[in-house]
Amino acid sequence: MKIAFVTSLNGGVGKFTFSLIDKLCLKKDIVQIDIYGFLDQRRIPIPELKEKVNIVKLFSHPLSLLFWLIRNLDKMGFYDLIHINHASFIWPFLILKFVHKNIKIVFSSRTAYIFEHVKAIEAFSFMFDMFSFPIASRLADAHTTFSHFNRRSLKQRFGANPIVIYNGIDRSKFHFSMKKRELTRKKLGIGDDNLLILYLGLLLPYKNVLDLIDVMPYVLKEIPSTKLLIVGRGPSLNEIINRVYELGISDKVIIKTEFVKDTADFYSAADIFVFPAADGTHVLLEAMACGLPIIYAYSCSSPEIVGDAGLSFQIHNQKELCEKILTLARNESLKEKKRMEALARIRHFDWKEIAEKYYELYVNVLRKRR
Repeated sequence: MKIAFVTSLNGGVGKFTFSLIDKLCLKKDIVQIDIYGFLDQRRIPIPELKEKVNIVKLFSHPLSLLFWLIRNLDKMGFYDLIHINHASFIWPFLILKFVHKNIKIVFSSRTAYIFEHVKAIEAFSFMFDMFSFPIASRLADAHTTFSHFNRRSLKQRFGANPIVIYNGIDRSKFHFSMKKRELTRKKLGIGDDNLLILYLGLLLPYKNVLDLIDVMPYVLKEIPSTKLLIVGRGPSLNEIINRVYELGISDKVIIKTEFVKDTADFYSAADIFVFPAADGTHVLLEAMACGLPIIYAYSCSSPEIVGDAGLSFQIHNQKELCEKILTLARNESLKEKKRMEALARIRHFDWKEIAEKYYELYVNVLRKRR
């Protein structure tokens, strides 16, 4: 089986792609996996790839990749199956399906179509993706998405009915380590008596990190030893820094913007993980795998992923967010309960099982050759 992935390699989509490919490589009948992608080099480093995997083309913008595919469509007929993660890439394969009738397309919807964070320069790409979605959903031999919330949203908006296959987590990479906790807290200057709250993710408007910043003075009033660690980068960085200084809490907030090889270090170092974003599943899974008590915004796919393994608050409700932080911080037995519930729940999201579902999907699709 020869497979091509046509995809973004940024953020959560990049994590999904590389993690899935890493496990698919273990299948003996998959002999080649080629990647045609686009990547903002500031966002995510490319991991070490296995022997079967090759990045054929890598662009800095999705439209550059799309135009290359249109001009080089003859090269794509080499594959048994093409897995695309963005609807807008379906257009070249409309032609390819007529020429190579046996080639199969799997389309994964990797976005919840939340647009408040989109810059004007990116708006065309996002709107084009929405315009392309009905075509991609109908032309693909299989269509998947990462949550039942997203499936319902896509069905309501586009009439689509994708198969739900959750994102996964590699528990060999993400797990609690006391050694990492001690070393990381020492590097950060965090003492044993400090309560360390962690946010990890892209710094975009819809991630709502400012809501977390705004409640910190109230948390500090009740628990002065609290520290906030923000790990990420993005267009909201300067606004976040300015807000920290405006509130006079710069000595209580640590912001790390450089790439780190092992983000599990930060999960192990923290006491509470707060995720105020409208959507995003990968970091929630990572935090759960590390046994970190979670406070999350009750929005989009997050409740479906975390379930009872965390405490939720209504999105943008800063008073409720503050109350949940203080409740969890003051109650050691509750923290331990949520830690154990997170470790129990994460077993349902193991990447080996998730990749197996994709592999079975590929096999079933290929059996339907005309």
